[in-house]
Amino acid sequence: MTSMTPSELLARLFELGAAQQTVLVAIDGLGGAGKTVLSEQLASGLKSSGLISQVVHFDDFFLPSSERPHGSVDHKPVGGDFDWVRLHDEVLAQLRRGWAARYQVYDWRQDVLAETQAVAPGGIVIIEGVYSSRRELAPLYDLRVWVECPRALRLARCLERDGAESHARWEHDWMPMEDRYVVEHDPEAHADIIVHGALANETFAAQPRPMLSKAESIGGESAQPAILVVTGVSGAGKTSVVRCLEDRAPAAVRCFYFDSIGVPSVELMRRDFGSPEAWQADATKRWIAHLMKETGSGTVSVLDAQVRPSLVRSALTAAQGFATRIVLLECDIPVRNARLVTRGNPELATPRLDNWASYLRGQADALELAILDTTNMNVQAATDALAAEIEALTVAARQLKATA
Repeated sequence: MTSMTPSELLARLFELGAAQQTVLVAIDGLGGAGKTVLSEQLASGLKSSGLISQVVHFDDFFLPSSERPHGSVDHKPVGGDFDWVRLHDEVLAQLRRGWAARYQVYDWRQDVLAETQAVAPGGIVIIEGVYSSRRELAPLYDLRVWVECPRALRLARCLERDGAESHARWEHDWMPMEDRYVVEHDPEAHADIIVHGALANETFAAQPRPMLSKAESIGGESAQPAILVVTGVSGAGKTSVVRCLEDRAPAAVRCFYFDSIGVPSVELMRRDFGSPEAWQADATKRWIAHLMKETGSGTVSVLDAQVRPSLVRSALTAAQGFATRIVLLECDIPVRNARLVTRGNPELATPRLDNWASYLRGQADALELAILDTTNMNVQAATDALAAEIEALTVAARQLKATA
């Protein structure tokens, strides 16, 4: 079992697609984990690079109410509301033999099996949905993927998608049944690849990626040097976004990370500087002085820093002749907590962090700073938004050069 980013998974699918005619892939995970989004974007990434791909949704094999097993969750078969036998016989077994598959799609409004879909053999065929890699189906796949996501975020996504009126059914029916599936079938342990779904909707490297077109044109002597400071609390997404920016940015944009200088203990901060805030103020001034030396005409330095905007604003007063900008990244508490859990820092998801986030937002509002809410953004979308801030900064840098 290997943990992969969606882009790495896409690369793996290209390898499989080049090696055999038909590749069957299960994208499994609990409700709201991000399976459908991942599957659709994988298919889009494959198609954009010329590889045939098709997606079959396990939800299309939901049983009409007249055929579903009755009884409590504890007494029904695991995943018994879905016709996995029909998926096996009509789709997986047919494609495994190299034959075309045909199946009827369940109509959720009419509660009947309705239109017929066809799936031709060849390329990558993705079967997405919870229970898709159950033990009876698992041997038929060439690759099994499990999408992991914290329960609170999954439930929030399900309610947003299905409406608040679905809360009882998710809490008392579907989620408990999915819990049984995890215990009895252990699909995660039998998966070939794990993908974390807390930051869903990644745009893949195989697709044309928006670049910093305006930032690419700021080189030479046409613009003054510029400094952009990105702040925000842990889990807001700032470091992921700055690293993504660093991967895609032209040479005119350089990225730096505040914590790379080392962060002393609170005791040392108090001993040497009088208080943590005094240390932060001193470190911020030293960082800005360093960036002023590192940033030449026509270039932009981006600093990832979890610091008070007021301290950044004060330190930037020394940057005479530089175009400067401060951007705050933030997100809703449930999303931030889910990200912290996913990256292995659940201990940071505390009311204290919530208060710190509110404090930074208050300072950003008071200073009239740009604010990027990453709650509903994936890393690529947030990076695009930050790239727009850089483009605005480079315009200011050119104007500053013209008046210098």
